[in-house]
Formats: sequence, structure tokens, C-alpha cells
Amino acid sequence: MSDWALWERIQSHARCSPEQPAFIEIESGRSISYADVVAFAVRSASGGSHGEPYGESARVMLQSANTIDYPIAFLAHLLNGLAVFPNSPDVPKAELDRATERTGRLAPLPAGEGTVLLCSSGTTGLPKIVRRTRASLDVVARNMADCIGFRPADKVIAAVPLVHSYGMEHGLLAPLWAGSTVLLCDGLNVQQIVAAMKQGATIFPAVPSIIELLSRSIEAPAHQLRRVYSAGSPLPANVACDFARTFGVAVGQVYGMTELGSVLYHDPARDTPGSVGRACVGVSVRVDPQTSEVLIRSESMLADYIGEPLELVDGHLRTGDLGHLTPTGELVLTGRLRLLIDVGGAKVNPLEVENVLMQHPGVAIAVVLPLKLSETVSKVRAIVVPTDPAIPPDVAELRAFVKSQLAAYKVPRVIDMRNSLPRSTTGKILRQQLETA
Repeated sequence: MSDWALWERIQSHARCSPEQPAFIEIESGRSISYADVVAFAVRSASGGSHGEPYGESARVMLQSANTIDYPIAFLAHLLNGLAVFPNSPDVPKAELDRATERTGRLAPLPAGEGTVLLCSSGTTGLPKIVRRTRASLDVVARNMADCIGFRPADKVIAAVPLVHSYGMEHGLLAPLWAGSTVLLCDGLNVQQIVAAMKQGATIFPAVPSIIELLSRSIEAPAHQLRRVYSAGSPLPANVACDFARTFGVAVGQVYGMTELGSVLYHDPARDTPGSVGRACVGVSVRVDPQTSEVLIRSESMLADYIGEPLELVDGHLRTGDLGHLTPTGELVLTGRLRLLIDVGGAKVNPLEVENVLMQHPGVAIAVVLPLKLSETVSKVRAIVVPTDPAIPPDVAELRAFVKSQLAAYKVPRVIDMRNSLPRSTTGKILRQQLETA
């Protein structure tokens, strides 16, 4: 039915260990074996598709939580050579309608060439729809299984939504490549994550917000975790240290984008603190000598954007991240190109100001944004979540604290206090919502 490498590996696991669970739902206890994954996916694929036709292919919109039904449908549609477009079940209808209209520009696919459509969060600009082929999924599954060390005996916590790139790669592709068992959690739910730990979880792909919540709100249960890593947004060093102190496991990091897939892995036992790791096999990382922007090429990267041009530099994608490479080949990020704030011709890196603010004991989280005073004049604005909302830090003290460590033009003109910040389902702070608030 297919020459898809991931599917061939799943079939091999089903032959060697037919009764081994591929997926277990933590809340319901429902499970499915590797043998049944193959049987049900083949049966579903043979039954055809109800997707919308595009030439010889079809697009299938999949809205699902982290349940057993999702990976079965995902695999079946890709086996059928369809364009699978995963979305969260809580995406509003208006947003889905816009996505449906945009994917109407999808060109016909070669017969049997399944592909995945993914919404980019706007890492390199405005949100776009990314198309990645089955071959690109094979590459990222193999690389992550090899870099992180997924094994058949592993039990992997899937709390990050499988409909997102990071969740798909680490809660579906890499575990199935290795023949591991996936423990499905209904989102970033602390109780279910703890229950998964008690069921013998050994690998935990996480996001910074859940790492912090786990390390600061619960007493670590008895567990068998051997690999814990974070992605999606920067992980503050103090949060990583708190988790390691509480759970006895150092936190690694994965670097990637929806357009690229996961392409670098930071092994805390080997790599320098502060880096986001080393490139996986076949990944090329460059740093533009003029702008310090990071450019990456990988076989796991997108085939194209839907309805929009794809601009590459010698086959490398501009990431929008600023950074440098260490002599040992590790990538250290220093900021974001598109986030830079122009203050009277001088450029302010918001991450630099945020890092300083979060060194203050009264600040739990800080986000720095442009404060537009006119069409041509901008200053710096900060939004702060206090460590103790009942006793917020004094604004004048915070400004003096920043001024003691940074140049005056980097000091926030305005500092607003909030009890929380808007976040995506993967824990990423939604800066665009804050900028328009």
C-alpha cells in the first residue's frame, strides 16, 4: 500500500510485538496494540476518504484531542495519499473557515503522495499554512528517535496536542518509529501527567509552562523518567533547575519550527547550559554574519507554503532567530529578529529586557513589547506577572532595577501588572494578543 518508511517500521513492530500497546489513554484506560494500529489503519484507508477533492488528491480536516482515534485516522489518511490538516477541537469555526479557504489553493499531489498541512504560529512572520511530505515526517521521526534515544521499552507522555507539530513529532512519529508506548493525556493536565508518571513513563516531551507548574506546585511522585525535555519557547534556567531539584532529572531542549520540524537537541548531560543543542544528522545550521539570523536546512523541512512563496537562502530557511554557533557546534540563541524594537534608531532586544526583569524576585513572568507613541516613535513597554499577585513589585523599583543593568533606552517606559498572560495550547505566550490589547 505504501513505501512510507514510518509505516514499514510500524508494521515491523506489529509483527515482532503484536500485543505491545502503541497508545494508552490515561483518563479512560483505553489502549490499542501495534497489531491493532496496523489493522485499523489499513481498514480505514481501504474504506476511502470523506475529504474535499483536489485533483487526484483530497484534503481531510482532522479536529481531535489526544485520543487513540486520532493517530489511527492520521495514519490511514496518509496511507491513502491524502492531505491531512490537523486542528485543535477548540479552534473557532471562523478560523477553520479561513483555513478551509486558504487550503483551497492546494495543488494536486502525485498519486499516493500523502502530505500534512500544519498551521505555523507565525515564527517567520504572519501565520501561514505549511505543507510537509511523508518523507519529511520519516526524517524527523528517525532523527528524534536517535538523538533522544527512544526505545521499544519506553513509555512516552503525550500531553502536548498531537495536532501540533511538536506534539505530532514527539507523541506520535518518534515513538512509533522506535516501537515505544504512548501515554495519551488530555492536554497539559497535571493530574494526568502525574498519573502517567505513576504508570512508568520514561520520556516526557514538555513545554516550559508545564515544567514550571510541575516543579513548583506538586511533590514529585515516584517515577522512572529518564528523558525530560522542553520546546516551544525559551526555558528559564531557574525553572529547569527547580524541576531537576524536584524530580531528579535534568531537562533537555528541542529546537525546531513547524516549517522545519525538530532539528536540534540539547542533551543536558553533554551540552553547554544556555544552548539549544546540536544539529541532528543531515541538518545544516548557518548564522548570517551580517544580521546574526539563524538559517537552517533539513530534509524534514516543508515542501512549501500553501498559496504563498517560499524563500530560501541556498536551501536554508530563515528562522527569525538571532544566535551564534559555539566551537563545538551548539546553537545559542540571543533573540528574535522580528521582535526587535526600534527606539530612536537603537534596537532593543525584548528577550534581553525580559531576562533582566525576571531576575527580580517579584517578577514571575515578563513580556516586553513596543510602545508605539506615534507613527515613527516607539518606546519599550513591559507586562509583568508578579510572583505574588497580592504584593506586586513597585513599578519605579522595577524600572530602576532594569536601569541598573541595561542602557537607559532599554528601560520600559510603561510596566503593566497582570495576573496571567494569554498562551497557546502548547504554552507559548501569544504576543500578538498582548500587542493589540
